[in-house]
Amino acid sequence: MEIIYTKIPGVLLIKTQKFEDNRGWFMETFNESNNLFDFKDAQDNVSFTKHKGTIRGMHLQIKDAAQGKIVTCLKGKLIDVVYDLREESPTYLQKATFELSDENNYLLLIPRGLAHGFQTLSDDVLFMYKCDNIYNKLSERCISYLDKTLDMDWPIKDVIISEKDKLGLTTEEYKNSLNTVLLIGASGLLGRALKTQLENLKFNVLAPTHKELDITKELSMNQYFIKHKPDIVINCAAYTNVNKAEKEARLCNVTNVVGTANVTKACELVNSKLVYISTEYVFDGRKQSPYVPSDKTNPLNLCGYTKMLGENIVKYYKKHFIIRTSWLYDNYGNGFPQKIISLANNHKEITVVDDQIGSPTYVKDLAEGISKIITTNNYGIYHLTNQGYCSFYELANKVKELSDLDLMIKPISSEDYRKEHPDSVLRPKNSRMIDDIHHIELPNYEDALIRCLKKDNQ
Repeated sequence: MEIIYTKIPGVLLIKTQKFEDNRGWFMETFNESNNLFDFKDAQDNVSFTKHKGTIRGMHLQIKDAAQGKIVTCLKGKLIDVVYDLREESPTYLQKATFELSDENNYLLLIPRGLAHGFQTLSDDVLFMYKCDNIYNKLSERCISYLDKTLDMDWPIKDVIISEKDKLGLTTEEYKNSLNTVLLIGASGLLGRALKTQLENLKFNVLAPTHKELDITKELSMNQYFIKHKPDIVINCAAYTNVNKAEKEARLCNVTNVVGTANVTKACELVNSKLVYISTEYVFDGRKQSPYVPSDKTNPLNLCGYTKMLGENIVKYYKKHFIIRTSWLYDNYGNGFPQKIISLANNHKEITVVDDQIGSPTYVKDLAEGISKIITTNNYGIYHLTNQGYCSFYELANKVKELSDLDLMIKPISSEDYRKEHPDSVLRPKNSRMIDDIHHIELPNYEDALIRCLKKDNQ
């Protein structure tokens, strides 16, 4: 048995001897007593491919279900491809190709962590592969045969491939699929957008309901974390009714402080990354320029105060991302723009505060920004909003213009508005935020508003 070492560490090309006589032939493909590469045979498979040009792959299994393989072509001819997806490997994201046939009698040893596939170069190809772990459907992944990072020039261009393999992932999508993201508060304004964004990027998303995962119940939450072992936890669950918070102080505190503490401790149990969604309300708005992540917090209302306490808890956990954002809205009827549209249905005239300045933030853009952060280890505090600033009064007029509303909008100061609405609590007049550390920029708020009110609703 001749062993040929290839450029991919652990991938071995093994020349076997074929014994032939008038009856046919015999070839040894595995012998445990002469196991030079410590392979433990767990499952044997044979595939038969009728037509030349057929592609099978690129397949692999992940984590505890990962498989090493010994493969060989018993009849016909094929080009075999291995793609190194082991991050610690010196040949990470490199490929190697080998011609296997019933004439050269090669075996190919493929270690765990590599994607594998082949294209037949003849009709009637019989292919055998031994695996050192059993098949696990939930752990199976497929890299697209057309993936740009794989960059495989398949020898036969008229390809035959299964519908399943046509849906193969890009390399970036594959990397995302290795991460299980626990999305807490998935039914909320930001949670819905994040779920859509993360699933589109092929993350493995867990989105339990409040009944399935209540962050105020420490024991049951710990059990959930231990069972599912999420790699990343995004906590969107929060008490956000700013005006009612003073009257519902206990509920606000239990959700935003106790719940956050429970989530943080559960992350410590399983070593998850933690993403905590915070707010501009942690600032008092007295600064004359935009707030940066290092600025001192000083909330004006109970919602802001409890979110600040939540931040202070999360900061002590080393693997944290604190995302401060502001003035969230979506295109499902939630947020300030949709409130203006709704008011126009029943009012000819409204008053809107003109001395509170901030950045309206479209949750679709925010979700995209968060998805770029969570795969990094750049922990810390982020300010993430759409670019540009306006007052609520200016925003209301922009919505009026884009939606062609028959509505008179009059400006009013925060002080006069609170006189007319005594249940309204203090809010920061300056909610402008920039990130002078990470420099992750979302699109301009006017562009985002147009996309939300025009394009995304078509």
